[in-house]
Amino acid sequence: MTTPSPSVPPRSATPVAMPAMGPAGIGMGAVSIIIGILVLAWPGATLLVVAVLFGIQLIVLGALRIALSSVAPAEPPWLKPLVIVMGVLTVIAGIICLLRPGTSLLVIAIFLAIGWIFEGIAALAQSVMADRSVGARIFFIISGTISLVAGLVVALFPRDSLELLTRFGGILLVIIGIAEVIAAVMARRLTATR
Repeated sequence: MTTPSPSVPPRSATPVAMPAMGPAGIGMGAVSIIIGILVLAWPGATLLVVAVLFGIQLIVLGALRIALSSVAPAEPPWLKPLVIVMGVLTVIAGIICLLRPGTSLLVIAIFLAIGWIFEGIAALAQSVMADRSVGARIFFIISGTISLVAGLVVALFPRDSLELLTRFGGILLVIIGIAEVIAAVMARRLTATR
Protein backbone atom coordinates (compact mmCIF):
# COMPACT_ATOMS: atom_id res chain seq x y z
CA MET A 1 0.00 0.00 0.00
CA THR A 2 1.47 3.31 -1.03
CA THR A 3 0.75 6.61 0.58
CA PRO A 4 -0.23 9.39 -1.75
CA SER A 5 2.35 12.12 -2.07
CA PRO A 6 1.16 15.55 -1.00
CA SER A 7 0.28 17.72 -3.94
CA VAL A 8 2.64 20.62 -4.41
CA PRO A 9 1.15 23.66 -6.11
CA PRO A 10 2.87 24.81 -9.27
CA ARG A 11 5.53 27.42 -8.67
CA SER A 12 3.55 30.15 -10.40
CA ALA A 13 0.46 29.54 -8.22
CA THR A 14 2.20 30.03 -4.86
CA PRO A 15 2.38 33.86 -4.66
CA VAL A 16 -1.23 34.55 -5.73
CA ALA A 17 -1.83 37.09 -2.96
CA MET A 18 1.50 38.88 -3.49
CA PRO A 19 0.40 41.27 -6.27
CA ALA A 20 -2.62 42.35 -4.23
CA MET A 21 -0.44 42.90 -1.16
CA GLY A 22 2.00 45.08 -3.10
CA PRO A 23 -0.15 48.24 -3.32
CA ALA A 24 -1.68 47.59 0.11
CA GLY A 25 1.75 47.04 1.66
CA ILE A 26 3.12 50.17 0.04
CA GLY A 27 0.08 52.12 1.24
CA MET A 28 0.36 50.79 4.79
CA GLY A 29 4.06 51.57 4.84
CA ALA A 30 3.48 55.09 3.53
CA VAL A 31 0.82 55.72 6.19
CA SER A 32 3.20 54.48 8.92
CA ILE A 33 5.95 56.78 7.62
CA ILE A 34 3.62 59.79 7.48
CA ILE A 35 2.23 59.18 10.98
CA GLY A 36 5.76 58.65 12.31
CA ILE A 37 6.93 61.94 10.78
CA LEU A 38 3.89 63.76 12.21
CA VAL A 39 4.58 62.28 15.66
CA LEU A 40 8.22 63.37 15.44
CA ALA A 41 7.27 66.86 14.20
CA TRP A 42 4.55 67.46 16.81
CA PRO A 43 5.07 65.24 19.86
CA GLY A 44 3.05 67.63 22.04
CA ALA A 45 0.06 67.44 19.71
CA THR A 46 0.37 63.65 19.62
CA LEU A 47 0.31 63.52 23.41
CA LEU A 48 -2.71 65.83 23.41
CA VAL A 49 -4.57 63.43 21.11
CA VAL A 50 -3.66 60.53 23.43
CA ALA A 51 -4.90 62.52 26.43
CA VAL A 52 -8.22 63.34 24.73
CA LEU A 53 -8.71 59.71 23.68
CA PHE A 54 -7.98 58.63 27.25
CA GLY A 55 -10.65 61.04 28.53
CA ILE A 56 -13.18 59.79 25.97
CA GLN A 57 -12.40 56.20 26.93
CA LEU A 58 -13.01 56.97 30.61
CA ILE A 59 -16.35 58.64 29.84
CA VAL A 60 -17.52 55.68 27.75
CA LEU A 61 -16.31 53.20 30.38
CA GLY A 62 -18.10 55.11 33.16
CA ALA A 63 -21.31 55.31 31.14
CA LEU A 64 -21.14 51.56 30.48
CA ARG A 65 -20.69 50.90 34.20
CA ILE A 66 -23.72 53.01 35.02
CA ALA A 67 -25.77 51.32 32.29
CA LEU A 68 -24.70 47.83 33.41
CA SER A 69 -25.52 48.56 37.04
CA SER A 70 -29.11 47.52 36.30
CA VAL A 71 -27.95 43.96 35.63
CA ALA A 72 -25.62 43.84 38.64
CA PRO A 73 -26.48 41.10 41.15
CA ALA A 74 -28.83 42.14 43.98
CA GLU A 75 -26.62 40.45 46.57
CA PRO A 76 -24.71 41.90 48.32
CA PRO A 77 -26.96 44.97 48.53
CA TRP A 78 -24.04 47.45 48.42
CA LEU A 79 -22.74 46.17 45.05
CA LYS A 80 -25.19 47.99 42.76
CA PRO A 81 -24.67 51.43 44.39
CA LEU A 82 -20.91 50.83 44.30
CA VAL A 83 -21.03 50.10 40.55
CA ILE A 84 -23.04 53.29 39.99
CA VAL A 85 -20.65 55.39 42.10
CA MET A 86 -17.64 53.92 40.27
CA GLY A 87 -19.31 54.69 36.94
CA VAL A 88 -20.05 58.29 37.94
CA LEU A 89 -16.49 58.78 39.23
CA THR A 90 -15.09 57.34 36.00
CA VAL A 91 -17.23 59.72 33.91
CA ILE A 92 -16.08 62.65 36.07
CA ALA A 93 -12.44 61.56 35.63
CA GLY A 94 -12.98 61.41 31.85
CA ILE A 95 -14.48 64.91 31.81
CA ILE A 96 -11.53 66.22 33.84
CA CYS A 97 -9.15 64.58 31.37
CA LEU A 98 -10.94 66.27 28.47
CA LEU A 99 -10.92 69.66 30.16
CA ARG A 100 -7.34 69.31 31.42
CA PRO A 101 -5.46 67.00 29.04
CA GLY A 102 -2.20 67.55 30.91
CA THR A 103 -3.78 65.85 33.91
CA SER A 104 -4.61 62.74 31.92
CA LEU A 105 -1.08 62.65 30.53
CA LEU A 106 0.22 62.75 34.08
CA VAL A 107 -2.12 59.88 35.02
CA ILE A 108 -0.95 57.87 31.99
CA ALA A 109 2.69 58.48 32.98
CA ILE A 110 2.00 57.43 36.57
CA PHE A 111 0.26 54.21 35.46
CA LEU A 112 3.10 53.50 33.05
CA ALA A 113 5.69 54.09 35.78
CA ILE A 114 3.83 51.92 38.30
CA GLY A 115 3.44 49.13 35.74
CA TRP A 116 7.14 49.15 34.84
CA ILE A 117 8.20 49.28 38.50
CA PHE A 118 6.02 46.30 39.40
CA GLU A 119 7.17 44.44 36.29
CA GLY A 120 10.79 45.07 37.29
CA ILE A 121 10.20 43.88 40.85
CA ALA A 122 8.43 40.75 39.56
CA ALA A 123 11.30 39.96 37.17
CA LEU A 124 13.88 40.44 39.93
CA ALA A 125 11.83 38.17 42.21
CA GLN A 126 11.72 35.53 39.46
CA SER A 127 15.51 35.68 39.16
CA VAL A 128 15.98 34.24 42.65
CA MET A 129 13.70 31.23 42.14
CA ALA A 130 15.51 27.93 42.70
CA ASP A 131 14.58 26.28 39.40
CA ARG A 132 16.12 29.00 37.19
CA SER A 133 19.18 28.38 35.04
CA VAL A 134 22.07 30.85 35.13
CA GLY A 135 21.02 32.29 31.76
CA ALA A 136 17.42 32.75 32.92
CA ARG A 137 18.60 34.41 36.14
CA ILE A 138 20.77 36.86 34.18
CA PHE A 139 17.89 37.61 31.79
CA PHE A 140 15.45 38.28 34.65
CA ILE A 141 18.00 40.43 36.52
CA ILE A 142 18.78 42.54 33.44
CA SER A 143 15.17 42.93 32.29
CA GLY A 144 13.97 43.57 35.85
CA THR A 145 16.61 46.22 36.45
CA ILE A 146 15.88 47.96 33.14
CA SER A 147 12.14 47.93 33.82
CA LEU A 148 12.61 49.17 37.39
CA VAL A 149 14.94 52.01 36.33
CA ALA A 150 12.63 52.98 33.43
CA GLY A 151 9.66 53.08 35.82
CA LEU A 152 11.54 55.25 38.29
CA VAL A 153 12.67 57.65 35.54
CA VAL A 154 9.10 57.99 34.23
CA ALA A 155 7.84 58.51 37.81
CA LEU A 156 10.43 61.24 38.47
CA PHE A 157 10.16 62.97 35.06
CA PRO A 158 6.66 62.11 33.74
CA ARG A 159 6.21 64.81 31.10
CA ASP A 160 9.72 64.56 29.66
CA SER A 161 9.48 60.76 29.65
CA LEU A 162 6.20 60.77 27.73
CA GLU A 163 7.63 63.14 25.12
CA LEU A 164 10.72 60.95 24.76
CA LEU A 165 8.57 57.81 24.43
CA THR A 166 6.42 59.61 21.84
CA ARG A 167 9.51 60.51 19.80
CA PHE A 168 10.76 56.93 20.08
CA GLY A 169 7.35 55.71 18.87
CA GLY A 170 7.54 58.09 15.91
CA ILE A 171 10.98 56.76 14.96
CA LEU A 172 9.68 53.19 15.19
CA LEU A 173 6.70 54.05 12.96
CA VAL A 174 9.02 55.50 10.30
CA ILE A 175 11.32 52.44 10.45
CA ILE A 176 8.36 50.02 10.27
CA GLY A 177 6.85 51.99 7.38
CA ILE A 178 10.09 51.90 5.41
CA ALA A 179 10.39 48.15 6.03
CA GLU A 180 6.78 47.61 4.86
CA VAL A 181 7.35 49.59 1.66
CA ILE A 182 10.59 47.70 0.90
CA ALA A 183 8.91 44.34 1.56
CA ALA A 184 5.95 45.24 -0.66
CA VAL A 185 8.20 46.43 -3.52
CA MET A 186 10.32 43.29 -3.27
CA ALA A 187 7.18 41.12 -3.29
CA ARG A 188 5.95 42.87 -6.43
CA ARG A 189 9.30 42.38 -8.14
CA LEU A 190 9.35 38.71 -7.12
CA THR A 191 5.92 38.09 -8.63
CA ALA A 192 6.77 40.09 -11.77
CA THR A 193 9.83 37.91 -12.49
CA ARG A 194 7.80 34.66 -12.30
